[in-house]
Amino acid sequence: MRSALLLVDFQHDFLAGPRLTPHREALIAAAARALAGFRAVAAPVFHVVTTVQEPGHALPHWQSRGLTRCLPGTPGHTSPEPLTPSPTEPVFHKRGYSGCEDPRLVAALRAAGVQRVHLCGVHLRACLRGTAIDLALAGFDVVLVDEACGDDDPVHGTIARDWLLTRFGRNESLSQVLETLSLGDCTAGASDREVTPVLAGVSSTTPLARTWHHSPANGEPLFEVELQRESEIQAATRRCRTARGDWHKTPIRQRVELLLKVAEAVARQSEPLARQITRETGKPIVDSRLEVTFGVALMRDVCGRVGEAIAADSGPGWQLLRRPQGTLAIITPWNNPLAIPLGKLAPALVHGNAVAWKPAPAGWGLARALASVFAEQGLPHGLVTLISGDRQTVELLIRDAAIDAVSLTGSEAAGLSCQLECLRRAIPFQGELGGNNAAVVWDPVDGEMALQQTARGAFGAAGQRCTANRRLIVPRGELERVLNRLAEITGTLPWGDPEAEETVIGPVINAASRDRLTALINRTRQAGHRVLVPHGQENGTPRRDPRGAYVAPVLVVCDDPEAEVVQEESFGPLLVIQPAEHWNHALELCEGVRQGLVAALWSNSANRQHEFLDRVRVGMVKFNQSTAGATAAAPFGGWKHSGVGPFEHGLADREFYTRLQTHYSPSEISVPSGSERA
Repeated sequence: MRSALLLVDFQHDFLAGPRLTPHREALIAAAARALAGFRAVAAPVFHVVTTVQEPGHALPHWQSRGLTRCLPGTPGHTSPEPLTPSPTEPVFHKRGYSGCEDPRLVAALRAAGVQRVHLCGVHLRACLRGTAIDLALAGFDVVLVDEACGDDDPVHGTIARDWLLTRFGRNESLSQVLETLSLGDCTAGASDREVTPVLAGVSSTTPLARTWHHSPANGEPLFEVELQRESEIQAATRRCRTARGDWHKTPIRQRVELLLKVAEAVARQSEPLARQITRETGKPIVDSRLEVTFGVALMRDVCGRVGEAIAADSGPGWQLLRRPQGTLAIITPWNNPLAIPLGKLAPALVHGNAVAWKPAPAGWGLARALASVFAEQGLPHGLVTLISGDRQTVELLIRDAAIDAVSLTGSEAAGLSCQLECLRRAIPFQGELGGNNAAVVWDPVDGEMALQQTARGAFGAAGQRCTANRRLIVPRGELERVLNRLAEITGTLPWGDPEAEETVIGPVINAASRDRLTALINRTRQAGHRVLVPHGQENGTPRRDPRGAYVAPVLVVCDDPEAEVVQEESFGPLLVIQPAEHWNHALELCEGVRQGLVAALWSNSANRQHEFLDRVRVGMVKFNQSTAGATAAAPFGGWKHSGVGPFEHGLADREFYTRLQTHYSPSEISVPSGSERA
């Protein structure tokens, strides 16, 4: 099938939107990579731009708002240099939304023998949507190139994308598109395969396709992950609902006893589970052991809280109870493939729910190992059902009518999509969506400790944890001293083989993440920001396998609070240092991002601590310690774009995994089996 690339409205007037998602620079870079890939194999490339001959010819909503955009000959009408059309690439003009407004576009695609059109551009809710619809109606297969499609209204952009994917097109990541091009195969189909159970007690489904997960340390293939069918997802959720019928009537004490048995079994297998985490995710072995310990602590804390005496809220003829949500969809990431699932599964099950669990593809191997532990300890068959797949699988799962609530730990984009679907279905959603966490170092009693902990908080586990230190804010007068000392400290942190006991910084999760981070670092340099690579001279660290997904720890000094490297969560070994002119400026910088998971202040001033609490809008505040890490018994969650719904862990668990129900009766009310008094 002959494919073409169509770039829509990559013009400065549209790319200047303050809320453009992905960030302008990331969007341009992704589109430029797609463009280079198509040019490299001499595949057809077409461009569509909006051209308004004079202000009076603009669409009514522009005229009503007094907007003057896309006038020929103005800078706003042009494209960024990496996306400038070549002399051989046709350019089509439109006044409104659809690129097919110019009938020559469809004619040119057909003349080139094109059957599939890969779309990149701005904006999803309008011009990309209109173009995709018209192309589909004209008989073309439409593919949205995920990272290269943006919108300055993320909510409506997400709605439009999801709407398109259920009707007219499909979605592919940039890496999928480039891989298909490199193979010279644009068919990208999938064949049916026979069903074989994954393991006893865990459901398996017929795959549409498979994807490989490779070792982050050396690139070797580790396991395949199946992408499952909608019909099989539906069958899996029905099995969950059936299993829940007896489980939620089981006395709470029996549920607690079973979950404690699972916790003890995980503790007994801590070393092999830790080594599996390291092998499959690249997390240093010391951190993997800590993850297993933390996961067990989460389970024990949940079980201990349920066993506590809870005073009933009641009145004459009524009482308040907590009932299970029902059948839950739990979506977990790869960066903590054991602790995060246990932190969701344990409260879900203890409170009487069933779970359809969709781990990230890179966490599939560890998920199967955990499912085996649950099954071996006597968990009822079907109560926890594993579902394998990708983002499309998640979307199918949460649309399933059998799902009563959704808990997700993942990216902001994934959280927005899931939140909108849950809103449409009027079901509860809990989302932990990452952080862009800042530490402010301001007259600390121990500045050396502040820098030591910040470096470990930023670069430990290659910066792939939601609480990692992403930003460090310091007085401008202290910048050079802090930067030099941070570089020295970072250079002493062992970077290399994650299975080595001394390693602090291992590889990132895969080659795609490595390439994404490398591209971000290159764009940051090109933007004129200072970039330091403390491990550039090796500094005696262990040798790294060139086949692995290794990214050297990077320090960036950035004065621009709107820069991509400041505003976007890098999720890698990258620390941004932001110099502040004064204390109020430091607070403004700390608060100047849309995320709000955790923030730290290094200062012994009680007045500064109180002001920090008052002005910084985050879910967790730390004093004189790194942003990284959490305690099992403490509620965990974020504000702003970092969190939706109730917090996780500790006392917060009951707020999501149960719902309130008031019972009225003229006589004394008996508590239903398996229920909890509120």
